[in-house]
Amino acid sequence: MRRTEPLELDRQRILVPKQIGTVLLLGAAAFMLGLWPARSLSAVEVSAIREARIVTGTGKIIGKGTVVFRKGLITDVGEEVKIPADAQVVEGAGLTVYPGLIDAYTHLGMPAASPAGSGTQGPAPALALPQPEQVRGDPSLAAGDLVKPGGSSIEEERGTGVTTALTCPRQGVFPGQSALINLAGSEASIVVVRSPVFLTIQFTTGSGFVGVYPNSLMGTVAFIRQSFYDAIHYREENDRYHRMKRGVPRPEYDRKLATLGLAIHGDLPVAFIANTDGDIRRALMIADEFKIKPIIIGGLQSYRVVDTLKARNVPVILSMDFPKRAKDLPEDEDEPIRVLRERAEAPKAAGLLARAGLKFALMSGTLSSQDFMSNVQKAIEGG
Repeated sequence: MRRTEPLELDRQRILVPKQIGTVLLLGAAAFMLGLWPARSLSAVEVSAIREARIVTGTGKIIGKGTVVFRKGLITDVGEEVKIPADAQVVEGAGLTVYPGLIDAYTHLGMPAASPAGSGTQGPAPALALPQPEQVRGDPSLAAGDLVKPGGSSIEEERGTGVTTALTCPRQGVFPGQSALINLAGSEASIVVVRSPVFLTIQFTTGSGFVGVYPNSLMGTVAFIRQSFYDAIHYREENDRYHRMKRGVPRPEYDRKLATLGLAIHGDLPVAFIANTDGDIRRALMIADEFKIKPIIIGGLQSYRVVDTLKARNVPVILSMDFPKRAKDLPEDEDEPIRVLRERAEAPKAAGLLARAGLKFALMSGTLSSQDFMSNVQKAIEGG
């Protein structure tokens, strides 16, 4: 995904995070920056970085130049750029400005997943069974509080040209709340650009473990719905207490239900991890029931429901982790036509979403950085 023109990013939303010694201009990938403003120069009408060292997308270096933004978009860049009189100016002397990509969904900087199941962060005994809270997750868990800067995976991702990523806890039906992070810096206070960005929900189960609920897809859907209904009841009880004061017991604080209440009332965006067309429809059904404006994460089969997504104006964070032939499958064993078709269609999904006019971004998920960029190229070739 190489640029062939120097810093011509006028159609892309730009984020300028707080950095020590470096300013990163972040282009192309994350539509969520346009929906929920981050700490950035886009918060002001006109802004400019002047007298900075600028590295362009083609590798050309401008020793001392200026970049001008209007409403978060680059409008001019070069050595002899005139700064508008009403611009907020950032002194760029001693700083380097360069373009970068945003990976729209990852687990970068998050604690390792527990081998026992789908919920708690950190190590667990190899033979331990998952606890209910591991499978169900914790919607109040915030990636911004958990992120650990540095590490080989972050360095590898940055080495491919990704300078910022959306990251989220890994496990449970409600893994937690995502955060937007820079891939440079040694302190969480520097790398975290915005937290939270949205609440994540996934159709995971405790399948195979006796007594762990939910242990089926139907059970997971029921658990999600019941959790939202519990959050509605929790908020109603709190409202009743604040209205009545006397004679009404104060409800015990529940951080999980309080977080879900924010989602129901539109104060916290909600994203569903859904790759199959069936899961996408389930996500939309839940969103309709609770009047949530959803985002779809994954969306490998979003091309099958593109008309439905378009009609509802649902954004998609599209996975580049395309289906692959199973490694343990013998070379002489044929695969079903359905599987071959899904593998062939996956790289075309981005083109179909683009032609439909849907907002979408690209995500690596658990892919290596090299495989991510390789599959982005396949998506470009696919339309």
